[in-house]
Amino acid sequence: MQTRAGRHAIVVPVQRKQPVTTTQRALRQFADAVLAFSDDPGPANLERYLAASSALEESRRARPNGARRAA
Repeated sequence: MQTRAGRHAIVVPVQRKQPVTTTQRALRQFADAVLAFSDDPGPANLERYLAASSALEESRRARPNGARRAA
């Protein structure tokens, strides 16, 4: 026997997480590197920043022509 609420329950579809793209991963690493460099502008964090910047540029270059950013 169903209750009144059971018959009229709102069903919300389960939203699946989309896999993290290379560009999203590179962007997160770049943001972390910027914060680390702003906290301590030493040579280690400068290297981390430059590496993350290069990785972000490469990930954006690797996208096929016409591919748009995810909103």
